[in-house]
Amino acid sequence: MDLIGALGTFVRIAETGSFSAVARERGTTQSAVSRQITALEEEFGVRLLQRTTRRLALTEDGQDTLEHARNVLEAVNHARDAAARRRGEASGTVRLAAPMLIGCLVSMRVPVLLAQHPNLSLQLIATDRVHDMVEEGLDLWLRVGESTHATHVSRVVGHTSPVLLAAPDYLAVRGRPEHPRDLAAHDCLVQHRLGADHVWRFTGPEGNVTVPVAGRFSADNADAVLRAALAGAGIALVAEVVARAEIAAGRLMPLLPGFEPAGFPITLIYPSRRNLAPRVRAVIDFIIQDILRRPDPFAELRPPATTAA
Repeated sequence: MDLIGALGTFVRIAETGSFSAVARERGTTQSAVSRQITALEEEFGVRLLQRTTRRLALTEDGQDTLEHARNVLEAVNHARDAAARRRGEASGTVRLAAPMLIGCLVSMRVPVLLAQHPNLSLQLIATDRVHDMVEEGLDLWLRVGESTHATHVSRVVGHTSPVLLAAPDYLAVRGRPEHPRDLAAHDCLVQHRLGADHVWRFTGPEGNVTVPVAGRFSADNADAVLRAALAGAGIALVAEVVARAEIAAGRLMPLLPGFEPAGFPITLIYPSRRNLAPRVRAVIDFIIQDILRRPDPFAELRPPATTAA
């Protein structure tokens, strides 16, 4: 039995509460994950997990084993990182969380990273939700918006290029805003992760304009906001690359042409600058230099422009 691998599987099951989630993370089957835990229980001679059809819980022995397992894995990672530093190479696995849009960019460019570092592996968690880095065992988190993690390192590594828009049906009923201040009288579709204050910023003829916005629908996902806008639920501020095809087809109309929306920051978050492992540094450099500093990093994601029929 691969004891270190089984301990890692056990820790992730304890953190996620799900065999199937860990199986997806590791690119294997749920039965294979279950066999690892069974082998671990036989090795230690204790039952680690109580499994029912409705829930998964650690036994008392499992709680005790979890603490020791984390210590073992941390020691193994430190040993690997120390050896990698001496060799000056990036090796091991990096867990990176990113929104779907940026996750797609990483996926398209990842062969470059892996070719540069043959002993490096990358686990991508592509979702727009908020993460607990410690609980989820993340090395890096890319998010759109400012970081509120005072205990972590936060580094702005880029900005989105947003566009303000709404569906023709919505505009036919509610009219077009002529100035950012007019947004106070409209239903604005707010994306949770862009900041709890729900403030949109613009640059126009009179300089910078900051307006608080509100509406009866909000979501933590850019696609959900876009679909609500298409359905006529309100005015949305989304990345241009997300909405380009809908704008070209006339299903969404850009608004306030004299005012440019401020881009939301793309923030890279990681636990500490101290003793940063070469594997983590390699992924940070890859994200910044090979993806976000390209002249137009989102160009590859844009669908071909079309015209309305």
